[in-house]
This record gives sequence, C-alpha cells and structure tokens, in this order.
Amino acid sequence: MKVLITGAAGYFGRSILPTLADDPTISEIVATDLAPPPFTHPKLRFERRDLVADGAEDLLPGMDAAIHLAFVVERKPGQDHAALNVTAARRFLTAAAAQVDVLVVASSVMAYGLRSEPFDRLREDDPPGPGRGFYYAEEKLALERMLDGLEGKARIVKARPCVVGGPGVPAYRAAAYRGKAFLMPRTAHPLRYQLLHEDDLGPAFRALLDAPAGAYNVAPDDEITTVEAARLLGKRPVALPMGLCTAFMDLTWRLGLSHLDGGWARSLGYPTHVVDNAKLRARGWAPRFTTRDALFAMAGDSSRRNG
Repeated sequence: MKVLITGAAGYFGRSILPTLADDPTISEIVATDLAPPPFTHPKLRFERRDLVADGAEDLLPGMDAAIHLAFVVERKPGQDHAALNVTAARRFLTAAAAQVDVLVVASSVMAYGLRSEPFDRLREDDPPGPGRGFYYAEEKLALERMLDGLEGKARIVKARPCVVGGPGVPAYRAAAYRGKAFLMPRTAHPLRYQLLHEDDLGPAFRALLDAPAGAYNVAPDDEITTVEAARLLGKRPVALPMGLCTAFMDLTWRLGLSHLDGGWARSLGYPTHVVDNAKLRARGWAPRFTTRDALFAMAGDSSRRNG
C-alpha cells in the first residue's frame, strides 16, 4: 500500500508516521507539510507543500490511500484559517476521493457540536449539534458535511479523536499541566474529558485504513474531570468566572502570549465531549493507555501509569 499524508509534521503526523513506517504492508509514504517531519525512514519521502498556495493533488496518482491531517487548530489573530480548513481541504479531498481507494480524514469529537443538554457518551450515530460560532467546531462540522457530499472511488473514513497528549506534546500545550495551579472556567456542569495517549493514535489511524466507510471515535476507555486531574497532579484547582477566563484568554491571544483565544473557554460552557470507542474497538484497535496515563505523561511524569 502507498499512502499520502498531509500535515505530516504536525503533532498528529509525528505520532502516526512511525506506525505506518513499521507496517510491512505499507511500501511507501509520501509526507507533505510546510516543513519536514522530525522522522526519517527508507519508506518515507517528504514533499514540501503549502496546501493553500500549492496544493498536493498532483501527488495523488499512484497512491492507494490518503490521510488528511492538515488543519489549523490554534488560529492566530487575523489569520484566514478557513483557507486551509475549508477551501484547500475541499480541493484536496475532492481530488483524493476520485483517485485513491481509501481516504482517512482527521475530524474531531467537536464534530458533534456544542450541545445544550448533558449526555452520557456520544456514539457515531448521534447527530451533530450546532457549532455556536466556535470556529474549531464550525470548521470540523463543515469538513464532515463536505465529506458526506463527496463522490468517487474512495472509501471515506472520518476519524473523530478526542484531545491527544503525551510526552511529545508541544511544550506550550503541556504548560497548563505543569504549573502550580490548574485554571479552569466556572461552569454549571463538571468538565469531563478524555485524553488519548499519543502512542495510541498511530495504531488507530492504521486500523482506520482498513475500516469500512463512516465515522469512528478515537478515545481511551476512561474519562476524568478537570478537578480530578488537578488533584491527581497535586495541583490546586482554581475555577474562574467564565467572563474573566474568556476576556483574559482573548487579551493574551491578541498580544501573542497565548495560542488559544477565548472561544476555547466559551466552548466549555457547554457539556464537554466524552465519546464511546466501541466501533473502533470492533476493528481490533484497543487503547494501551488511559486518560490518566496520558495526563501524567503530559505533566512530565510518564513513570506513573495506571492503565
């Protein structure tokens, strides 16, 4: 199998590439991004591409599969993130659907939308909710709607991972887990979440290359609340008023001191996403690590494992 992967130098790409390279059924991997991934292998060929300006459609001939990871997660002030997340994605995915046998696309649990009512665990047949103006949710919803409308030869698989973490997570993302206090907005509901260990991501995407068309949640078995996470890490949980949280995040983001704007805090005003992973487990994938394992790894204490 020959595989083309976009966004290969990002956190997801760095976590997935070693699994693909180790698979004897995969003979070639063509990786695209603005910079080369920090991973080399005889099977791997890097092609520098800006999907917005250059596209990567010309790399599709001869490929059996494509994995589309390229996506602006943390936008910058004034950035036209939709140029990659929507416009360039539509162009690339339309071409890929017509040329490859299988197309695996990184969506998100955010594709379920921001829901007003509490829920237990979301399953793939649960309908999406509204994005409520939160750009990340809106653009993941747009991506899935786009995939639903594509026609071609490809078997289209939508991967819906939860938050992913581990020892390789960028330092600025891990900072919140390594401070003395654990800051969070005050909400009317517990802030539940799942944290998938980065080492479980590659095997999940490899399993999805062989999966029937459709959506698949990618998450560990367990969940945790932010208060529990703080206590496990020996930190003090500090809940701040939502308005203060969002204003502070918006200010620091506009000053270039933070990677996340206030929309991320506002999204936590809705019940947080916890999903069921039974559909992907039925394909033979099983997480090796728990949310707590990934939490300790992000906090710099990977020796603590309880899975």
